[in-house]
Amino acid sequence: MEKPYMNIFDTKLHITLAQLIEDKQTSKLITEYLKGTEHHRTYENERADENLQYLSEIKDELIPIEAHDDYRVALNRAVESYRSKKTIEHLPLAFQKYKATHQLGISLGTEREKEQFKTYMNIGKNWKEAILRGRELNGEPKDFDF
Repeated sequence: MEKPYMNIFDTKLHITLAQLIEDKQTSKLITEYLKGTEHHRTYENERADENLQYLSEIKDELIPIEAHDDYRVALNRAVESYRSKKTIEHLPLAFQKYKATHQLGISLGTEREKEQFKTYMNIGKNWKEAILRGRELNGEPKDFDF
């Protein structure tokens, strides 16, 4: 038997409890507060918190944050820009390592990983065929030009 569970982030629960337990004035204040702060738990705000945390952990360089009306967009762009910059910086080294292992005849990945990759490619092939068949049945050209 499962124990009852109260979700502490459930705004409706807090409002209901306030109405049941508190006097009218306090209940009204709690309701107004909860409704007024409810927007703080949106995806955009959580993502902004994650981006700020990510940027604050970078200690060895300054990360420019361009101005924007919405600080969340500015933080997101700064993180994307930084990650792109770092990817570009590391691509030559990654390619060098790839060439060296290829020239030495070293196989990348286990046989199991290679089989998994083939399976994923087959799944993609099956979806492509299904889409093209659907277009054909719908009287459309059997291509991806749409």
